[in-house]
Amino acid sequence: MKKAEIIIASVGLLALGVMAYLLATRHKRTDEVLSGRLLYAPQCLTVDARGHLYVANEARRDGGALVAKVSPKGQVSVCADRLPHVSALAADAQGNLYAATGLGEVLKITPDGTAAKALQDIPTGECSLAFDPQGRLHVVNSRVNVIYRVAENGRPEPLEIGCFSAGGMAFDRAGNLFIVSKSPGLVLKFEAGGEARVFADVRGATCLAMDRLSHLYVGAVDSLGGTVYRLDPSGRTKSVVARKVGRVRSLALSPNGTLYVSSDMMGGVRAIHVGTPGLILP
Repeated sequence: MKKAEIIIASVGLLALGVMAYLLATRHKRTDEVLSGRLLYAPQCLTVDARGHLYVANEARRDGGALVAKVSPKGQVSVCADRLPHVSALAADAQGNLYAATGLGEVLKITPDGTAAKALQDIPTGECSLAFDPQGRLHVVNSRVNVIYRVAENGRPEPLEIGCFSAGGMAFDRAGNLFIVSKSPGLVLKFEAGGEARVFADVRGATCLAMDRLSHLYVGAVDSLGGTVYRLDPSGRTKSVVARKVGRVRSLALSPNGTLYVSSDMMGGVRAIHVGTPGLILP
């Protein structure tokens, strides 16, 4: 074999080796658990447009619930403290945080940490929060089959949804609403025009998160020890994101493709890199 042919063959083998390495490591995923004294008992999560993670901890016996703020670089600080039990969080485009309590009210927490009532006189109990593409806050209560849309005057407008034991909810970019119906374990899709249909059957579903390309992440409590799924925009293709994560309480998705999970067995918040929205899982 001539010297030039040997060089070409060597380069070809090297290229094949590099390609094999890239294919082998392309889907390698590094997960981590965020923990610390300000993340002592995570309950519910949300992420704002700048990628800040907010974590509401379980209420302490000696002074209420603490909401922590985690920067994209991992710096943890106190957002608000001594709040009533917080069952849901949501952030608006202006950087304000909204926290649903079990007392029939929603608190608005400004960037400087000031908390005030933004909504009250809704049924007591566990709630979920979500903003639609127009920036309107929606509140759903797990005890009644009604969703409340907050009008510009701050008053809640009740909308019948026919959903039993409602759990987490999320909007896609087209304004369609997705809600978990814990009984019997379905994800319902409410079209922007008002029509509802079963989007997917996910037994044990508890919470939702939506990416920019309308892929839905669903946390479920099941016989596998707790699973997080990803559904494609049609609802027919279901991929496993994580297994054995415990009883999933809340999901939140950051702009950079990190999925945050809180459950009853982590002792913190699990950060899972799920890659670019719309592409296959790592």
